[in-house]
Amino acid sequence: MLFVCVPDEESEDVDDRSTDRLIAEGLRGDFAITGEPTDLHIGIQAKGVLAIRSHVDVTDPTFRTVEGLLEVRDRIKGKMDLQLVAFPQDGWLRAPGAEAAVIRALDAGVDIVGGIPHFERTMADGATAVRAACR
Repeated sequence: MLFVCVPDEESEDVDDRSTDRLIAEGLRGDFAITGEPTDLHIGIQAKGVLAIRSHVDVTDPTFRTVEGLLEVRDRIKGKMDLQLVAFPQDGWLRAPGAEAAVIRALDAGVDIVGGIPHFERTMADGATAVRAACR
């Protein structure tokens, strides 16, 4: 199987698009997956994003970032999937209360636990942070 991805199908230069060039050079395939309707009349979805994963800093003491993104997720439900990652921006161990903030965010409805182990003070602390996030 050969997979080809081109970056410029929306280009204004209609005489020099990558797909046209590949076809002119003899590239042929049994099928194509496109992100837009074609004259082949097969198009389930036309352009756009159907899912997003976003990291939300949970260490903001006001909790506004978490509440705001949870509200956005509720508003777009049914149109797009928004998956939220509880993310202690300043590190799991470096930021006071980070673990409690992650747990609070998960309890509020955030989907996944994230981390930033390379941001901890030592490699050992980074490993400890990963283990803590996995609990």
